Amino acid sequence: MTLRAGDDHLTDLLSALVEGTIDDAQLAELDALLAADEKSRLAYIQYVDAHAELRRRVARGHGLLIPGGMTPARHPKRKKYNAVALLLIGVVAGALVSFVWLRSGGSHEATSPPVKIVAAADAAWVKSPARDALTPGRWRLAQGIVELQLSSEKTVIIDAPADFDLGDDGLTLHRGRISGSTGLSIPIVTPHGQLAAAAGRWGLIVAPDGATQVHAIDHPVDWRTGAEHVRRIDAGRCLRLGATESMTDADEHRFLQYVPTARGPSLAGRRIDLPDMVGGGCGLGNGRLAGISITDGRIVTLSEIINPFSRGKYLPVAELPFVDGVFMPDPKGQLNIVSTTGVTTEALPPNSGHAWGHVWNGPQIGYDTFKKDAPVVTYDTRLNTVVAGTDYSQPGHSLLNLHANKAVTFDLAAVRDAYPGVRIVKLTAVAADAEITLQRAGRQSPRERTSADVWVLVDGRMRFSRRNINALDGAIAVSVDLSDGDRFLTLAATDGGNGDGNDWTLFADAVLHVEPLP
Repeated sequence: MTLRAGDDHLTDLLSALVEGTIDDAQLAELDALLAADEKSRLAYIQYVDAHAELRRRVARGHGLLIPGGMTPARHPKRKKYNAVALLLIGVVAGALVSFVWLRSGGSHEATSPPVKIVAAADAAWVKSPARDALTPGRWRLAQGIVELQLSSEKTVIIDAPADFDLGDDGLTLHRGRISGSTGLSIPIVTPHGQLAAAAGRWGLIVAPDGATQVHAIDHPVDWRTGAEHVRRIDAGRCLRLGATESMTDADEHRFLQYVPTARGPSLAGRRIDLPDMVGGGCGLGNGRLAGISITDGRIVTLSEIINPFSRGKYLPVAELPFVDGVFMPDPKGQLNIVSTTGVTTEALPPNSGHAWGHVWNGPQIGYDTFKKDAPVVTYDTRLNTVVAGTDYSQPGHSLLNLHANKAVTFDLAAVRDAYPGVRIVKLTAVAADAEITLQRAGRQSPRERTSADVWVLVDGRMRFSRRNINALDGAIAVSVDLSDGDRFLTLAATDGGNGDGNDWTLFADAVLHVEPLP
């Protein structure tokens, strides 16, 4: 890359960016410039890459590769330089030339310093690293989650199973899932191109066949294919590359923002959390307050009181890896489909054909009145989350809101694929009918025998049920043993045969217990 006098303003903006002194106005100006001009995007990528290469070389104590006879050109807008300024200009210029020389085919040895593992949850490597650091070379993460420090400021999170290389030219992801929340410090290479620049949250997924998803979650990212072609992916969009190419919406809940080692259920504690999976998490406490629409199976982030529903129709949930689908049990109590493979059940009884809200992870709003002329009504009141003196909305607990009449099916085969080092042995949970909103809980007794039913099905067969419960029944312990052949786990709530009013059914601390494989 050669920056000429006409590139002075771009140089100033890039310098402020890498030095961390850029302000909001400059950042907006740089973003607009990069969006409008491909040459500027290429200059941006090379400048940032060179900056990262410079940091790596300084960190490992090597000199800079500056060709003989090269002298830094003076900036025409600046007439005076002190020794430090001249040194910095020479350093940057040398790093840029070094970067171009290396990328153009110059031979060199991989001398990158080890990459530090700053956090991990139940990580198991095909070959164990030494002293919590990864040296340059090929690495395979068989299970768990790790956070790697690629520079002094930037980290990435990798989910198993993952296969990747570390080297001077960055990180090459052959398979797996990787994400970052504070931009990009080194290039991330995949079979279909390279993530060259990112300013905010981003995520990459590489399938076993090499098909690649590029998610620009909250800021645009630049994707490079070949030496000169750079493509801008707008914030909130996802580029899918494989046998065909398409552009879809980015899916932020496919990616972790932290390694859940200090809060929430963890695999190290032998539990995988089901409500967390409804919120887009991996079962280790990284899900968000979100849910699944019982109308069409889409992911929703606004807790709503909605009507009508898809009665008796099974709705696949393709966006969540561990949730197979959701459904509203057939009002006549006829045969219900409970999985995408067509597994059926006759265990669920007739119901009113009505329900409220979504299948939801975490505390959910309640209601005081319902306006029949409004298709969607939201309220400020939060549902009661306290059962037998325990508030399951607090840290250390989890909460699945499943107002009658609704059901959700989890795919245990997908869970096993994600955590190949363990076997699933049991489901436990606390079931309850909260009935009332949190604001009313201290001053209103349970309604006159409103009731609901709770059910646990495994591959369509009933394994647990409790009929006609309300708030007076308190916490109901749920425990179901699971075997290696069990696949589809369904949690369901029905209205007890007396209408769905106030049947705010909860499955609290619903977790899968696992044991290490022998």
